[in-house]
Amino acid sequence: LPLYISIPRLTLPVERIRSLALARIRLLCSIEESSAAACIERLRLAVADVATLEEHCSFSVDEDAVAHFVLRLAFCRNPSLCDWFTATESSLLAKRAANAEARVLVGMTWPRLRS
Repeated sequence: LPLYISIPRLTLPVERIRSLALARIRLLCSIEESSAAACIERLRLAVADVATLEEHCSFSVDEDAVAHFVLRLAFCRNPSLCDWFTATESSLLAKRAANAEARVLVGMTWPRLRS
C-alpha cells in the first residue's frame, strides 16, 4: 500500500499530471460519497467500487503518488480542503487495505480440522 512518504522522481507532461489529479479527485469524491453510507452492504460494495475505479484509472504506482502530491499541494492553502483531503485519503487507504486483505484471504487455503 502506498504511504506517500517521498515525492516520486517521475517526469510527466503537464496534461498527464492534470488528468491524474482530476481522476484522483473523482476517486476521492466517490470515497466520500460511499463513506456517508450507513449500510454495511453499501460499504462492502464501495470497497469493490474503489478497486474497479482504480483499475479503470490504471495508474502506475509513481503516477498514483504524483496525483496524491499534486492534490496535496493544491489543497494545502485552504484548511477545510486540507482537512477534507486528509480524511478522504485516509478513507482511501483504509479501503485499499481492506481490499488487499480480502484478496489475501480469498487466496488462502485453510487447514482442515480433524474431528
